[in-house]
Amino acid sequence: MVHLLSLAFFCCAVVVAGGGVVASSSSSSSLSVSSSLRLLSTTPLQNDSSAPRAHVVYGANTDVGKTLLTAGLCRHSSLHLGLPTLYVKPVQAGVPYDEDTVRRYGCKSRLEARTLHRFDEYPCSPHLASELSGVFLSDGEVCGSVEEVVGDRNQGEETVTYVETAGGVLSPSTTGLGRGPEGEGFDGEDPPMRSDGERHYTTQARAYSSLGLPSILVGDSKLGGVSVTLCSLEALKSRGWRVDAVVFVGGNRKDPMMQNHETVEAYLKSRGDDLGTKVFSLPEPPPPTGDGDLLAYFDEGGGRKGLEDITAWLRRDRE
Repeated sequence: MVHLLSLAFFCCAVVVAGGGVVASSSSSSSLSVSSSLRLLSTTPLQNDSSAPRAHVVYGANTDVGKTLLTAGLCRHSSLHLGLPTLYVKPVQAGVPYDEDTVRRYGCKSRLEARTLHRFDEYPCSPHLASELSGVFLSDGEVCGSVEEVVGDRNQGEETVTYVETAGGVLSPSTTGLGRGPEGEGFDGEDPPMRSDGERHYTTQARAYSSLGLPSILVGDSKLGGVSVTLCSLEALKSRGWRVDAVVFVGGNRKDPMMQNHETVEAYLKSRGDDLGTKVFSLPEPPPPTGDGDLLAYFDEGGGRKGLEDITAWLRRDRE
């Protein structure tokens, strides 16, 4: 959700409900986010043979199909593979919730979907929602809440986990300052400021890097999407991310001959980068006219085959 809203500043109260932080308008004074959120300091959720199978899902841009892909992967693992599956949305700005889409298509008995921090009244970029609401979440708080949920969920049977980010790879995080080289963190009482008085932001690629998880990049199938996708891929890798897959959802509607996934795949092969990062393409999804069409997309034909291939590749060291 990237529409910049022309909104007057609203004071905000924080309500902790269902494991998430909800920002809601109030006439009372602005309250800081609860400091009771536990920050799990430094242990990354590494994907070795004994760690949970989890991936962070990034997008090369907004509206490239992150939620659709993640919903399909969650459906495939929970329903067709019968595996416990966890979907995590660290920060949601506006409604409807992405978790509702994921839950709608997953196997209810094998799928848990969680939104950890919500700004219901501000359907815009999370950093703008944070500023408009007056609720400032550090990167450490957001990552700590992700670590807590993912760590608790993976104590027993292997759980397939997908953590879906918002916007693009270099979209700003909610506040910016947190664990890592770009900041020492703050206590949540005030927004972080630079010496010149301006807000200091980090990118989502930096903000979630402390999780130590591999990633999936959803490429941009539109005109200009090759450059956007490769820039996003370089941005992730330069920040130490392992990118297991680049997935394109659908083709270019205006020019069916333009297949961005083929160009990106050829580029990676020419650089010898195709062994660790594999490129996939899902067919064009149906228009959002009803659940039945999307269920068929997930369960039949090229959609089902694509999800099978992606899942097998992500689980290649577990088979």
